[in-house]
Amino acid sequence: MIAGVCVAAGTARADYTPLTAIEVRAGSGVAVGGGAGISIWRVAPVNLSLRGEYAFLAEPWTSAYGGLLIEAGTRVGYGFDAGVRVRPSGSRWRVAAGARAVVAPYGVYGPTFAVGACGGIAGSRTRLCADGEVAAFLWGGDLPDGRVAGQAVLGLGIQFDAW
Repeated sequence: MIAGVCVAAGTARADYTPLTAIEVRAGSGVAVGGGAGISIWRVAPVNLSLRGEYAFLAEPWTSAYGGLLIEAGTRVGYGFDAGVRVRPSGSRWRVAAGARAVVAPYGVYGPTFAVGACGGIAGSRTRLCADGEVAAFLWGGDLPDGRVAGQAVLGLGIQFDAW
């Protein structure tokens, strides 16, 4: 499904990747948490983010990203995320590993991993992107002692060349 969204987006070259880009992204999925031996599954908060990305290695195309995020659900949290993304040459696919921190008004922190793809919009330097992302919140004052929470999210975004 992720690849289908991006391949259907257009016929731009698969090997084109910007040196610097800005991505606006939204996503949701499932969240898991709990305590006392019980797991609680629910709809994950909607994640909204604005990310900047800068490529620092050409083969394989590797970039660093970072940005601001908002989690909006039964409550609202603000934070940031950052990581490294790799795109195999000549491919629409991308793989990322990073970290997310929601810092206000509550705190949860942990690693993230994502796999997705982008497809260009014909005649422009804009791409539609879709990523499946998992986050494991291992630390933070919002977690019960000795507990971990997590999310699995499908994110959809629009990426623009910055230069």
